[in-house]
Amino acid sequence: MTQLLLRVFPNRKFTPHDANDKDLTRSEMIALLIKHLELDKFISKFPQGDSPFMDVHSNQSNINFALQFGFITMNKSSTFRPDDLIKKEEAYAILYNVYKTFNEKFEMLHSYYALSSYQQMSMTESLNALSFGWSRLEFNADKTNVVLNMSRSGGNEYTLPSGYTTAINKTEREDLSRQLMVFVKEESIYDAKLKKNVTLAEALLSNEAWRDSVINDIMNALQNNTYKIPFDGVLIDIEGLKGETNARNLNAFIKLLSERLKQSNLSLYVAVHPVGLNRSSYFDGYDYKTIGSYADYVILMAHDYQSKRLTPAEMAVGYTVTPLTPISEIFYALAAVTDPISGVQDSRKVMLQFSMDTVQWKLKEDKVIHAIPYRPLYDSVYSRINEGAVTFYSENLQNPYITFNDLKDG
Repeated sequence: MTQLLLRVFPNRKFTPHDANDKDLTRSEMIALLIKHLELDKFISKFPQGDSPFMDVHSNQSNINFALQFGFITMNKSSTFRPDDLIKKEEAYAILYNVYKTFNEKFEMLHSYYALSSYQQMSMTESLNALSFGWSRLEFNADKTNVVLNMSRSGGNEYTLPSGYTTAINKTEREDLSRQLMVFVKEESIYDAKLKKNVTLAEALLSNEAWRDSVINDIMNALQNNTYKIPFDGVLIDIEGLKGETNARNLNAFIKLLSERLKQSNLSLYVAVHPVGLNRSSYFDGYDYKTIGSYADYVILMAHDYQSKRLTPAEMAVGYTVTPLTPISEIFYALAAVTDPISGVQDSRKVMLQFSMDTVQWKLKEDKVIHAIPYRPLYDSVYSRINEGAVTFYSENLQNPYITFNDLKDG
């Protein structure tokens, strides 16, 4: 087994297995492979459950993991034969699948053009898709309808910038798909039936008339906008949804929008919140499987896991371990969105979103002196590094960080 691994992954270091290596069962092969690739530390985070294979009653976590991430495949009989000795050709087939997983090139690279994006214009040449953050859903003046706003009215920051034609002209090429991103304003309205305030997103999705009106607005913005911009589709960014009711309402909205878009050969991208390790605190109003059946791409917003506010106790002990993207959370989120039962059925539709963000904590006498983190720009981070800040990388969290002394504070 070790020799096979070395052939497939010549640049990795593997510890030789014992003398019985050649007599591995199929189940043992999977367990050993995961251990050799140092993936076992994630298995405890992997969603538990019965195996899709009828004859697998032990080592389910490893085998389920291998199935979901393409190391092994399901057959018509739904059997894995876990106790059979693995044949050499079977081992090679599994290792080939692993090799493809580790070395597969990106088929799709998507990014956003919104606030302060012009300086990165040259980077669009490497993209397959680009979404312009130039529209926002909001209530009209008397809150009797929801409208799509692409102008600066109402303090809308998701609007076309001055000189937008330059951005459009420089990104006009056949192999670049351009979407209009639809953001939702954070505002609320009183729901007489529920006897409480609900967000604009919740109100929109539960109101058929508003829903239909918004879909018409989106179609008009894509095909007949006053700026004469030829969009190829839309990216729906409805955030903060919780509960089964919101999930059903979002499904209905996405279904109707998808049908209209397909009639005009336009694409549909949908951004979704990730499933978190702390399942009681995440936004669960997203039915991955259904959304994936209608959307061309599903964007997983698995980032910004950092603490938004420290407790007095955390500040007192100088707690600063607040990674933006801890690998255990990212792994768990990807496992959930690609789950063979409840996730997006075609994993090629799933795009993992990266957020280029920062979090900074300031300490004095080993205590954090502010509850809410600073968020310095990357220019400031680069300057700190050039001035001698010490750089680190956490292997456990797989996140970088720097430390420095601010001499201006004494």
